Amino acid sequence: MTKIKFNSGLLKQIWNYSELPQTGISLRQMCQFGANPNPATLFKASCFVLRELPIRLAHRIKELESLPNGLNKMNDVIQVRDWYTQSFKELYEFAHDRSTSNGKLYQMLYGGLEPDTPMESEVLRNIIQLCYRDEELDSKHGRSNTSVPHRNTFVDDGLVVTKRKWSVSNQSLSSSRGQVLTPKKYYSSPLVTSLEVWPKEILKFNAALFKVLHNIKVRHNATVVTLAKGVLKWKKTCQQNMFDDSVQSFLDRFYMSRIGIRMLIAQHLDLLEPSLHCQNGKSDSYVGSICTKTNITQIAEDAIDNAKLICSEHYGLFEAPEVELLCFPKNATGLNNEIEFMYVPGHLIHMLVETLKNALRATVEKTVESNPGMDVYDLKFPHVKVIICEGLEDITVKISDEGGGIARSNLPLIWTYLYSTMPDDCQLELMKDECDENPRVSSFVNNVPLAGYGYGLALSRLYARYFGGDLKLISMEGFGTDVYLHLNRLSTSSEPLQ
Repeated sequence: MTKIKFNSGLLKQIWNYSELPQTGISLRQMCQFGANPNPATLFKASCFVLRELPIRLAHRIKELESLPNGLNKMNDVIQVRDWYTQSFKELYEFAHDRSTSNGKLYQMLYGGLEPDTPMESEVLRNIIQLCYRDEELDSKHGRSNTSVPHRNTFVDDGLVVTKRKWSVSNQSLSSSRGQVLTPKKYYSSPLVTSLEVWPKEILKFNAALFKVLHNIKVRHNATVVTLAKGVLKWKKTCQQNMFDDSVQSFLDRFYMSRIGIRMLIAQHLDLLEPSLHCQNGKSDSYVGSICTKTNITQIAEDAIDNAKLICSEHYGLFEAPEVELLCFPKNATGLNNEIEFMYVPGHLIHMLVETLKNALRATVEKTVESNPGMDVYDLKFPHVKVIICEGLEDITVKISDEGGGIARSNLPLIWTYLYSTMPDDCQLELMKDECDENPRVSSFVNNVPLAGYGYGLALSRLYARYFGGDLKLISMEGFGTDVYLHLNRLSTSSEPLQ
Protein backbone atom coordinates (compact mmCIF):
# COMPACT_ATOMS: atom_id res chain seq x y z
CA MET A 1 0.00 0.00 0.00
CA THR A 2 1.36 3.41 -1.01
CA LYS A 3 1.05 5.94 1.78
CA ILE A 4 0.00 9.45 0.81
CA LYS A 5 1.71 12.46 2.35
CA PHE A 6 -0.39 15.56 2.97
CA ASN A 7 1.04 18.98 3.76
CA SER A 8 0.90 20.42 7.26
CA GLY A 9 -1.40 23.28 6.19
CA LEU A 10 -4.08 20.84 5.12
CA LEU A 11 -3.76 18.83 8.33
CA LYS A 12 -4.13 22.03 10.33
CA GLN A 13 -7.35 22.84 8.49
CA ILE A 14 -8.64 19.32 9.20
CA TRP A 15 -8.04 19.85 12.92
CA ASN A 16 -9.78 23.23 12.76
CA TYR A 17 -12.80 21.73 11.01
CA SER A 18 -12.96 18.86 13.49
CA GLU A 19 -13.76 21.40 16.21
CA LEU A 20 -16.84 22.66 14.34
CA PRO A 21 -20.29 21.18 15.12
CA GLN A 22 -21.97 18.90 12.60
CA THR A 23 -25.46 19.72 11.33
CA GLY A 24 -28.08 16.97 11.35
CA ILE A 25 -30.68 16.62 8.60
CA SER A 26 -34.07 14.92 8.87
CA LEU A 27 -35.60 12.76 6.17
CA ARG A 28 -38.45 15.22 5.84
CA GLN A 29 -36.05 18.13 5.28
CA MET A 30 -34.32 16.18 2.51
CA CYS A 31 -37.69 15.78 0.80
CA GLN A 32 -38.52 19.48 0.80
CA PHE A 33 -36.74 19.85 -2.54
CA GLY A 34 -39.54 18.13 -4.44
CA ALA A 35 -39.05 15.87 -7.44
CA ASN A 36 -37.56 18.57 -9.69
CA PRO A 37 -35.80 21.35 -7.75
CA ASN A 38 -34.60 24.42 -9.62
CA PRO A 39 -30.88 25.28 -10.09
CA ALA A 40 -30.94 28.04 -7.46
CA THR A 41 -32.27 25.68 -4.78
CA LEU A 42 -29.63 23.13 -5.74
CA PHE A 43 -26.92 25.80 -5.69
CA LYS A 44 -27.75 26.75 -2.10
CA ALA A 45 -27.85 23.07 -1.14
CA SER A 46 -24.46 22.59 -2.85
CA CYS A 47 -23.01 25.36 -0.72
CA PHE A 48 -24.35 23.63 2.41
CA VAL A 49 -22.85 20.29 1.31
CA LEU A 50 -19.55 22.03 0.59
CA ARG A 51 -19.53 23.34 4.14
CA GLU A 52 -20.95 20.28 5.96
CA LEU A 53 -19.08 17.37 4.36
CA PRO A 54 -15.55 18.58 5.26
CA ILE A 55 -16.69 18.98 8.89
CA ARG A 56 -17.99 15.40 9.01
CA LEU A 57 -14.87 14.04 7.30
CA ALA A 58 -12.59 15.97 9.68
CA HIS A 59 -14.31 14.50 12.75
CA ARG A 60 -13.64 10.98 11.47
CA ILE A 61 -10.05 11.71 10.40
CA LYS A 62 -9.25 12.98 13.88
CA GLU A 63 -10.69 9.82 15.45
CA LEU A 64 -8.85 7.53 13.03
CA GLU A 65 -5.60 9.25 14.03
CA SER A 66 -6.20 8.72 17.74
CA LEU A 67 -7.35 5.08 17.87
CA PRO A 68 -5.84 3.20 20.84
CA ASN A 69 -3.51 0.21 21.22
CA GLY A 70 -1.89 0.44 17.80
CA LEU A 71 -5.14 0.18 15.82
CA ASN A 72 -4.36 3.52 14.16
CA LYS A 73 -1.10 2.02 12.82
CA MET A 74 -2.78 -0.80 10.86
CA ASN A 75 -2.30 -0.37 7.11
CA ASP A 76 -5.99 -0.78 6.30
CA VAL A 77 -6.95 1.84 8.88
CA ILE A 78 -4.33 4.21 7.43
CA GLN A 79 -5.77 3.55 3.95
CA VAL A 80 -9.25 4.58 5.12
CA ARG A 81 -7.84 7.66 6.86
CA ASP A 82 -6.05 8.68 3.64
CA TRP A 83 -9.26 8.31 1.63
CA TYR A 84 -11.04 10.62 4.06
CA THR A 85 -8.15 13.09 3.99
CA GLN A 86 -8.06 13.14 0.18
CA SER A 87 -11.80 13.74 0.04
CA PHE A 88 -11.49 16.57 2.57
CA LYS A 89 -8.70 18.07 0.45
CA GLU A 90 -10.79 18.04 -2.73
CA LEU A 91 -13.81 19.65 -1.08
CA TYR A 92 -11.71 22.24 0.75
CA GLU A 93 -9.87 23.24 -2.43
CA PHE A 94 -13.14 23.44 -4.36
CA ALA A 95 -14.44 26.04 -1.88
CA HIS A 96 -11.19 27.92 -1.17
CA ASP A 97 -9.12 27.90 -4.38
CA ARG A 98 -9.58 31.48 -5.56
CA SER A 99 -7.84 30.73 -8.85
CA THR A 100 -10.95 28.80 -9.97
CA SER A 101 -14.28 30.38 -10.82
CA ASN A 102 -16.15 28.11 -8.40
CA GLY A 103 -13.80 28.76 -5.49
CA LYS A 104 -13.88 32.48 -6.15
CA LEU A 105 -17.67 32.57 -6.28
CA TYR A 106 -17.95 30.65 -3.00
CA GLN A 107 -15.44 32.97 -1.33
CA MET A 108 -17.22 36.09 -2.58
CA LEU A 109 -20.46 34.80 -1.12
CA TYR A 110 -19.22 33.33 2.16
CA GLY A 111 -15.57 34.28 2.65
CA GLY A 112 -15.51 38.04 2.20
CA LEU A 113 -13.55 38.08 -1.08
CA GLU A 114 -14.08 41.30 -3.01
CA PRO A 115 -15.02 41.14 -6.71
CA ASP A 116 -12.11 42.15 -8.96
CA THR A 117 -14.17 43.50 -11.85
CA PRO A 118 -17.55 45.19 -12.41
CA MET A 119 -18.67 42.01 -14.19
CA GLU A 120 -17.93 39.90 -11.09
CA SER A 121 -19.85 42.43 -8.98
CA GLU A 122 -22.81 42.12 -11.34
CA VAL A 123 -22.69 38.30 -11.21
CA LEU A 124 -22.55 38.34 -7.41
CA ARG A 125 -25.41 40.85 -7.17
CA ASN A 126 -27.54 38.79 -9.55
CA ILE A 127 -27.00 35.53 -7.63
CA ILE A 128 -27.82 37.18 -4.30
CA GLN A 129 -31.01 38.69 -5.74
CA LEU A 130 -32.11 35.32 -7.13
CA CYS A 131 -31.13 32.99 -4.31
CA TYR A 132 -30.95 34.55 -0.88
CA ARG A 133 -33.57 35.82 1.49
CA ASP A 134 -33.12 38.68 3.92
CA GLU A 135 -32.45 36.47 6.94
CA GLU A 136 -29.65 34.69 5.04
CA LEU A 137 -27.65 37.84 4.39
CA ASP A 138 -25.02 39.39 6.62
CA SER A 139 -26.61 42.50 8.14
CA LYS A 140 -23.46 44.56 7.53
CA HIS A 141 -23.24 43.79 3.83
CA GLY A 142 -26.72 42.77 2.82
CA ARG A 143 -29.60 44.76 1.39
CA SER A 144 -30.33 48.33 2.38
CA ASN A 145 -33.77 49.14 3.77
CA THR A 146 -36.22 51.18 1.75
CA SER A 147 -39.11 53.17 3.15
CA VAL A 148 -41.67 50.54 2.17
CA PRO A 149 -43.81 49.60 5.22
CA HIS A 150 -43.01 46.22 6.76
CA ARG A 151 -45.32 43.23 6.91
CA ASN A 152 -45.34 40.11 9.10
CA THR A 153 -44.68 36.67 7.68
CA PHE A 154 -44.11 33.13 8.90
CA VAL A 155 -40.80 31.34 8.50
CA ASP A 156 -40.15 27.58 8.67
CA ASP A 157 -40.26 27.27 12.45
CA GLY A 158 -43.61 29.05 12.73
CA LEU A 159 -42.31 32.26 14.31
CA VAL A 160 -43.64 35.60 13.13
CA VAL A 161 -40.85 37.82 11.88
CA THR A 162 -40.67 41.27 10.41
CA LYS A 163 -40.38 41.29 6.61
CA ARG A 164 -39.39 44.33 4.57
CA LYS A 165 -38.95 44.97 0.90
CA TRP A 166 -35.28 45.44 0.15
CA SER A 167 -33.15 46.71 -2.69
CA VAL A 168 -29.52 45.81 -3.37
CA SER A 169 -26.98 48.49 -2.59
CA ASN A 170 -24.08 48.80 -5.06
CA GLN A 171 -21.89 50.19 -2.34
CA SER A 172 -22.47 47.26 -0.01
CA LEU A 173 -21.45 44.78 -2.71
CA SER A 174 -18.27 46.60 -3.62
CA SER A 175 -17.13 46.51 0.00
CA SER A 176 -18.10 42.87 0.49
CA ARG A 177 -16.91 41.08 3.62
CA GLY A 178 -19.01 37.92 3.51
CA GLN A 179 -22.26 38.77 1.73
CA VAL A 180 -24.11 35.65 2.88
CA LEU A 181 -24.26 33.95 6.27
CA THR A 182 -22.80 30.47 6.63
CA PRO A 183 -25.40 27.96 5.31
CA LYS A 184 -27.19 26.29 8.22
CA LYS A 185 -29.76 24.12 6.45
CA TYR A 186 -29.61 21.64 3.58
CA TYR A 187 -32.88 22.87 2.09
CA SER A 188 -33.48 26.58 1.75
CA SER A 189 -35.82 27.98 -0.87
CA PRO A 190 -34.53 30.78 -3.12
CA LEU A 191 -36.30 34.09 -3.72
CA VAL A 192 -36.91 33.23 -7.37
CA THR A 193 -38.29 29.77 -8.10
CA SER A 194 -38.88 29.98 -11.86
CA LEU A 195 -36.62 31.44 -14.51
CA GLU A 196 -36.17 30.68 -18.18
CA VAL A 197 -32.40 31.13 -18.13
CA TRP A 198 -30.44 30.67 -14.90
CA PRO A 199 -27.01 32.27 -14.41
CA LYS A 200 -24.34 30.07 -15.99
CA GLU A 201 -22.17 30.46 -12.87
CA ILE A 202 -24.77 28.58 -10.81
CA LEU A 203 -25.08 25.81 -13.40
CA LYS A 204 -21.30 25.40 -13.70
CA PHE A 205 -20.90 25.34 -9.92
CA ASN A 206 -23.46 22.54 -9.57
CA ALA A 207 -21.95 20.54 -12.45
CA ALA A 208 -18.41 20.81 -11.07
CA LEU A 209 -19.47 19.78 -7.57
CA PHE A 210 -21.35 16.80 -9.03
CA LYS A 211 -18.07 15.46 -10.48
CA VAL A 212 -16.20 15.95 -7.20
CA LEU A 213 -18.91 14.25 -5.14
CA HIS A 214 -19.16 11.35 -7.60
CA ASN A 215 -15.42 10.72 -7.36
CA ILE A 216 -15.57 10.85 -3.56
CA LYS A 217 -18.48 8.39 -3.47
CA VAL A 218 -16.58 5.90 -5.65
CA ARG A 219 -13.39 6.33 -3.58
CA HIS A 220 -15.21 5.35 -0.39
CA ASN A 221 -17.07 2.32 -1.78
CA ALA A 222 -14.76 -0.14 0.00
CA THR A 223 -14.54 1.71 3.33
CA VAL A 224 -16.59 -0.79 5.38
CA VAL A 225 -14.67 -3.82 4.10
CA THR A 226 -11.26 -2.15 4.35
CA LEU A 227 -11.75 -0.95 7.91
CA ALA A 228 -13.20 -4.36 8.85
CA LYS A 229 -10.02 -6.01 7.57
CA GLY A 230 -7.88 -3.60 9.54
CA VAL A 231 -9.75 -4.27 12.77
CA LEU A 232 -9.78 -8.03 12.12
CA LYS A 233 -6.00 -8.08 11.55
CA TRP A 234 -5.47 -5.97 14.66
CA LYS A 235 -7.69 -8.35 16.63
CA LYS A 236 -5.61 -11.35 15.46
CA THR A 237 -2.34 -9.50 16.13
CA CYS A 238 -3.42 -8.68 19.69
CA GLN A 239 -4.69 -12.26 20.10
CA GLN A 240 -7.92 -11.20 21.73
CA ASN A 241 -11.42 -12.33 20.89
CA MET A 242 -13.06 -9.08 21.96
CA PHE A 243 -12.02 -5.46 22.18
CA ASP A 244 -12.80 -2.79 24.72
CA ASP A 245 -15.71 -0.38 24.76
CA SER A 246 -13.66 2.49 23.31
CA VAL A 247 -13.11 0.62 20.02
CA GLN A 248 -16.73 -0.54 19.93
CA SER A 249 -17.92 3.04 20.50
CA PHE A 250 -15.56 4.33 17.82
CA LEU A 251 -16.87 1.84 15.25
CA ASP A 252 -20.46 2.79 16.11
CA ARG A 253 -19.67 6.48 15.60
CA PHE A 254 -17.60 5.87 12.49
CA TYR A 255 -20.14 3.71 10.69
CA MET A 256 -23.08 5.89 11.70
CA SER A 257 -21.17 8.88 10.36
CA ARG A 258 -20.40 6.97 7.17
CA ILE A 259 -24.10 6.27 6.65
CA GLY A 260 -24.77 10.00 7.03
CA ILE A 261 -21.95 11.02 4.69
CA ARG A 262 -23.00 8.49 2.04
CA MET A 263 -26.64 9.52 2.40
CA LEU A 264 -25.86 13.21 1.94
CA ILE A 265 -23.59 12.57 -1.06
CA ALA A 266 -26.00 10.12 -2.73
CA GLN A 267 -28.99 12.39 -2.11
CA HIS A 268 -27.25 15.42 -3.57
CA LEU A 269 -25.95 13.49 -6.59
CA ASP A 270 -29.44 12.16 -7.30
CA LEU A 271 -30.87 15.68 -7.02
CA LEU A 272 -28.21 17.21 -9.26
CA GLU A 273 -28.05 14.61 -12.01
CA PRO A 274 -31.44 15.26 -13.72
CA SER A 275 -30.82 19.02 -13.78
CA LEU A 276 -27.41 18.53 -15.42
CA HIS A 277 -29.03 16.61 -18.28
CA CYS A 278 -32.15 18.80 -18.50
CA GLN A 279 -34.32 15.89 -17.36
CA ASN A 280 -37.00 15.42 -14.77
CA GLY A 281 -36.44 13.23 -11.71
CA LYS A 282 -36.77 9.45 -11.89
CA SER A 283 -40.36 9.56 -10.57
CA ASP A 284 -42.78 11.92 -8.88
CA SER A 285 -42.57 9.69 -5.81
CA TYR A 286 -38.78 10.10 -5.57
CA VAL A 287 -36.87 13.05 -4.17
CA GLY A 288 -33.25 12.17 -4.85
CA SER A 289 -32.69 8.73 -3.35
CA ILE A 290 -35.72 9.01 -1.03
CA CYS A 291 -39.04 7.46 -2.01
CA THR A 292 -41.99 9.34 -0.56
CA LYS A 293 -44.25 6.33 -1.19
CA THR A 294 -42.03 3.41 -0.21
CA ASN A 295 -44.14 0.26 -0.42
CA ILE A 296 -42.77 -1.91 2.36
CA THR A 297 -44.61 -5.03 1.19
CA GLN A 298 -42.95 -4.91 -2.22
CA ILE A 299 -39.54 -4.21 -0.67
CA ALA A 300 -40.01 -7.16 1.72
CA GLU A 301 -40.91 -9.48 -1.17
CA ASP A 302 -37.74 -8.45 -3.04
CA ALA A 303 -35.65 -8.95 0.12
CA ILE A 304 -37.12 -12.42 0.64
CA ASP A 305 -36.28 -13.45 -2.93
CA ASN A 306 -32.71 -12.15 -2.57
CA ALA A 307 -32.11 -13.79 0.81
CA LYS A 308 -33.50 -17.14 -0.36
CA LEU A 309 -31.25 -17.04 -3.45
CA ILE A 310 -28.18 -16.32 -1.31
CA CYS A 311 -29.12 -19.14 1.08
CA SER A 312 -29.74 -21.76 -1.63
CA GLU A 313 -26.47 -20.91 -3.42
CA HIS A 314 -24.42 -20.90 -0.23
CA TYR A 315 -25.67 -24.27 1.05
CA GLY A 316 -26.21 -25.91 -2.34
CA LEU A 317 -29.96 -26.32 -1.76
CA PHE A 318 -32.54 -26.93 -4.46
CA GLU A 319 -34.80 -24.57 -2.56
CA ALA A 320 -34.22 -22.44 0.53
CA PRO A 321 -36.62 -22.58 3.52
CA GLU A 322 -39.98 -20.96 2.82
CA VAL A 323 -40.63 -17.44 4.06
CA GLU A 324 -44.22 -16.50 4.96
CA LEU A 325 -45.13 -12.83 4.62
CA LEU A 326 -48.05 -11.39 6.60
CA CYS A 327 -49.19 -7.77 6.82
CA PHE A 328 -51.51 -6.16 9.38
CA PRO A 329 -54.07 -4.80 9.11
CA LYS A 330 -55.00 -7.35 6.43
CA ASN A 331 -57.05 -6.76 3.32
CA ALA A 332 -59.14 -9.23 1.33
CA THR A 333 -56.07 -10.87 -0.24
CA GLY A 334 -54.31 -11.40 3.08
CA LEU A 335 -51.58 -8.87 2.23
CA ASN A 336 -51.82 -5.13 2.73
CA ASN A 337 -50.09 -3.62 -0.28
CA GLU A 338 -51.10 -0.11 0.70
CA ILE A 339 -48.56 0.42 3.52
CA GLU A 340 -46.51 3.31 2.17
CA PHE A 341 -44.23 5.75 3.93
CA MET A 342 -41.26 8.02 3.31
CA TYR A 343 -37.97 6.14 3.41
CA VAL A 344 -34.79 5.21 1.55
CA PRO A 345 -35.45 1.90 -0.25
CA GLY A 346 -31.73 1.08 -0.37
CA HIS A 347 -31.46 1.26 3.43
CA LEU A 348 -34.62 -0.78 3.92
CA ILE A 349 -33.68 -3.66 1.64
CA HIS A 350 -30.19 -3.78 3.20
CA MET A 351 -31.67 -4.28 6.69
CA LEU A 352 -34.26 -6.82 5.55
CA VAL A 353 -31.84 -8.93 3.51
CA GLU A 354 -29.33 -8.98 6.36
CA THR A 355 -31.84 -10.10 9.00
CA LEU A 356 -33.50 -12.59 6.64
CA LYS A 357 -30.27 -14.30 5.63
CA ASN A 358 -29.37 -14.66 9.31
CA ALA A 359 -32.75 -16.30 9.95
CA LEU A 360 -32.39 -18.61 6.95
CA ARG A 361 -28.82 -19.55 7.89
CA ALA A 362 -29.85 -20.44 11.44
CA THR A 363 -32.83 -22.44 10.15
CA VAL A 364 -30.75 -24.49 7.71
CA GLU A 365 -27.90 -25.18 10.14
CA LYS A 366 -30.22 -26.11 13.02
CA THR A 367 -32.19 -28.51 10.81
CA VAL A 368 -29.03 -30.15 9.44
CA GLU A 369 -27.63 -30.48 12.96
CA SER A 370 -30.86 -32.08 14.22
CA ASN A 371 -30.88 -34.66 11.41
CA PRO A 372 -27.37 -36.12 11.21
CA GLY A 373 -26.71 -38.37 8.23
CA MET A 374 -29.81 -37.26 6.32
CA ASP A 375 -29.30 -35.92 2.79
CA VAL A 376 -29.83 -32.16 2.71
CA TYR A 377 -32.29 -32.56 -0.20
CA ASP A 378 -34.55 -34.72 1.97
CA LEU A 379 -34.75 -32.26 4.83
CA LYS A 380 -37.92 -30.33 5.59
CA PHE A 381 -37.13 -26.89 6.93
CA PRO A 382 -39.46 -24.95 9.24
CA HIS A 383 -40.81 -21.75 7.71
CA VAL A 384 -39.42 -18.30 8.49
CA LYS A 385 -42.20 -15.79 9.20
CA VAL A 386 -42.16 -12.08 8.34
CA ILE A 387 -44.90 -9.95 9.87
CA ILE A 388 -45.35 -6.29 8.93
CA CYS A 389 -47.56 -4.11 11.14
CA GLU A 390 -48.50 -0.48 10.59
CA GLY A 391 -48.76 1.69 13.69
CA LEU A 392 -49.28 5.39 14.23
CA GLU A 393 -45.61 6.11 15.04
CA ASP A 394 -43.71 3.12 13.65
CA ILE A 395 -43.96 0.52 10.96
CA THR A 396 -42.61 -2.66 12.55
CA VAL A 397 -41.25 -5.74 10.79
CA LYS A 398 -40.95 -8.95 12.83
CA ILE A 399 -38.78 -11.78 11.46
CA SER A 400 -39.20 -15.08 13.30
CA ASP A 401 -37.20 -18.26 12.78
CA GLU A 402 -36.89 -21.70 14.39
CA GLY A 403 -33.12 -21.81 14.09
CA GLY A 404 -32.31 -22.78 17.67
CA GLY A 405 -31.94 -19.32 19.13
CA ILE A 406 -28.94 -17.76 20.84
CA ALA A 407 -27.63 -18.46 24.33
CA ARG A 408 -28.49 -15.61 26.72
CA SER A 409 -24.81 -15.11 27.58
CA ASN A 410 -24.06 -14.51 23.88
CA LEU A 411 -26.82 -11.97 23.23
CA PRO A 412 -24.66 -8.90 24.06
CA LEU A 413 -22.04 -10.13 21.57
CA ILE A 414 -24.30 -10.01 18.53
CA TRP A 415 -24.17 -6.19 18.51
CA THR A 416 -20.38 -6.10 18.66
CA TYR A 417 -18.32 -5.82 15.51
CA LEU A 418 -16.43 -8.88 14.31
CA TYR A 419 -18.61 -11.28 16.27
CA SER A 420 -19.00 -14.00 13.65
CA THR A 421 -19.77 -17.70 13.46
CA MET A 422 -17.27 -18.11 10.63
CA PRO A 423 -14.33 -20.42 11.53
CA ASP A 424 -10.92 -18.82 12.14
CA ASP A 425 -9.36 -20.29 8.99
CA CYS A 426 -12.10 -18.72 6.86
CA GLN A 427 -11.63 -15.35 8.57
CA LEU A 428 -7.92 -15.54 7.72
CA GLU A 429 -8.87 -15.97 4.07
CA LEU A 430 -10.86 -12.72 4.24
CA MET A 431 -7.75 -10.87 5.41
CA LYS A 432 -5.72 -11.90 2.33
CA ASP A 433 -7.79 -9.79 -0.05
CA GLU A 434 -5.76 -6.57 0.07
CA CYS A 435 -7.11 -3.31 -1.33
CA ASP A 436 -4.98 -1.34 -3.80
CA GLU A 437 -5.20 2.29 -4.86
CA ASN A 438 -8.30 1.49 -6.92
CA PRO A 439 -9.89 -0.79 -4.32
CA ARG A 440 -11.80 -3.77 -5.61
CA VAL A 441 -14.58 -4.77 -3.31
CA SER A 442 -13.73 -8.23 -2.04
CA SER A 443 -15.56 -11.46 -2.69
CA PHE A 444 -17.29 -10.89 0.65
CA VAL A 445 -19.24 -7.98 -0.81
CA ASN A 446 -19.79 -9.46 -4.26
CA ASN A 447 -21.03 -12.85 -3.08
CA VAL A 448 -22.67 -11.74 0.19
CA PRO A 449 -21.88 -14.90 2.20
CA LEU A 450 -24.07 -15.79 5.16
CA ALA A 451 -21.26 -15.34 7.62
CA GLY A 452 -18.16 -13.21 7.42
CA TYR A 453 -16.85 -10.18 9.22
CA GLY A 454 -19.66 -10.13 11.79
CA TYR A 455 -20.87 -6.67 10.82
CA GLY A 456 -24.36 -7.59 9.61
CA LEU A 457 -26.63 -6.97 12.59
CA ALA A 458 -24.53 -4.17 14.06
CA LEU A 459 -24.63 -2.20 10.80
CA SER A 460 -28.31 -2.94 10.24
CA ARG A 461 -29.12 -1.49 13.66
CA LEU A 462 -27.21 1.68 12.74
CA TYR A 463 -29.18 1.97 9.48
CA ALA A 464 -32.42 1.63 11.47
CA ARG A 465 -31.34 4.21 14.06
CA TYR A 466 -30.11 6.68 11.44
CA PHE A 467 -33.66 7.88 10.75
CA GLY A 468 -35.06 7.32 14.24
CA GLY A 469 -35.89 3.61 14.18
CA ASP A 470 -34.27 0.64 15.92
CA LEU A 471 -33.45 -3.05 15.59
CA LYS A 472 -34.07 -5.39 18.53
CA LEU A 473 -33.64 -9.12 19.04
CA ILE A 474 -35.35 -11.58 21.39
CA SER A 475 -34.13 -15.15 21.49
CA MET A 476 -35.48 -18.40 22.91
CA GLU A 477 -32.50 -20.71 23.22
CA GLY A 478 -33.26 -24.14 21.81
CA PHE A 479 -36.12 -22.88 19.64
CA GLY A 480 -35.55 -19.70 17.64
CA THR A 481 -35.16 -15.94 17.41
CA ASP A 482 -37.46 -12.96 16.81
CA VAL A 483 -35.99 -9.80 15.29
CA TYR A 484 -37.99 -6.57 15.47
CA LEU A 485 -37.19 -3.84 12.95
CA HIS A 486 -38.81 -0.55 13.97
CA LEU A 487 -39.06 2.12 11.23
CA ASN A 488 -40.00 5.68 12.13
CA ARG A 489 -42.85 6.60 9.80
CA LEU A 490 -43.03 10.24 10.97
CA SER A 491 -39.72 11.07 9.20
CA THR A 492 -38.97 13.96 11.57
CA SER A 493 -36.01 12.46 13.43
CA SER A 494 -32.69 14.18 12.72
CA GLU A 495 -29.40 12.36 12.16
CA PRO A 496 -27.76 11.10 15.40
CA LEU A 497 -24.41 12.77 14.74
CA GLN A 498 -21.49 12.40 17.18
